[in-house]
Amino acid sequence: MSDRLFSEEEVAKVIRRAAELEAARSRNAKGSSNAGLSVKELEEIASASGLDPELVRQAATELDSSESTPHTASPEGKAIIDGNEIYAESWIDANAEPALIDLLITELNHKHGTSEDDVTWWNNLTGDYPGKARVKRNKHATEWIYTDSWQMSTTRVLFQGRNGRLRIRVSKRDTYGGTWENYGSYAWLFAFVLLIPAGIFGYIGTDSTMLTALIMTTAFILSFGVSRTYLTNLVSKEEQTITRIITDLTAYARELAPDYQKPASKTTGTESRRTIKIDDEEILPSESVAQKAQRLRNQLR
Repeated sequence: MSDRLFSEEEVAKVIRRAAELEAARSRNAKGSSNAGLSVKELEEIASASGLDPELVRQAATELDSSESTPHTASPEGKAIIDGNEIYAESWIDANAEPALIDLLITELNHKHGTSEDDVTWWNNLTGDYPGKARVKRNKHATEWIYTDSWQMSTTRVLFQGRNGRLRIRVSKRDTYGGTWENYGSYAWLFAFVLLIPAGIFGYIGTDSTMLTALIMTTAFILSFGVSRTYLTNLVSKEEQTITRIITDLTAYARELAPDYQKPASKTTGTESRRTIKIDDEEILPSESVAQKAQRLRNQLR
């Protein structure tokens, strides 16, 4: 047991179980029926385990923050609006192979009429990438980033592997920080902008204050209605675009990945060990324990 190596998943289970046992011990010692551990108790466990107690405190703070403001979960493959973001995600049973992700990125570039080769030194210098795509890679994930030609919005596609599964997340944000949920309210701005020229031309053409007021009111109502309808349809169209991208990528990934199905079972540590045959007659009864150990080490080589 002392020589066994634990995987990340097993380490998490061991630490979680140790925390449960410590909680039970704490309750028994204090005669309390309250379940769980305080932050101070968690810090003591972390310190005894060789972990930084400050990191435990930070993790507890992040947990409280995430529970107080939960993130809206996206239904599989369906785009939803969450504040200033339209996003959708899906999971498939596939390994996050670099070759597979490269093919998916090629598909995205083809659909958007761009590629990484289109990015110039000037784009990198200014930080502006109109109508061009970038790819960011690290050991944990790959992200494809595309800004439209007018630089009004940015589309991001995240590819991330986790426990033999591939996560694909597509999102779109307004470049200027606009909230998609309230996009229709921008119609007031368009209406007021058109109100001024309508008043000027109305007064010049009629030379009547009453008729000018009537023209301005009519122009305001019409421009507000048209603008609101246009902006509402625009948001709906963006939702459909994100849904189409995530649907196409998921289907394409499943078609390309020969191993998108997870293995039915994993090989246990016992099965993966190499069997070493040691002849009994090679270890003499007169040998000491040290000699026997040395002979076993030679066999292992």
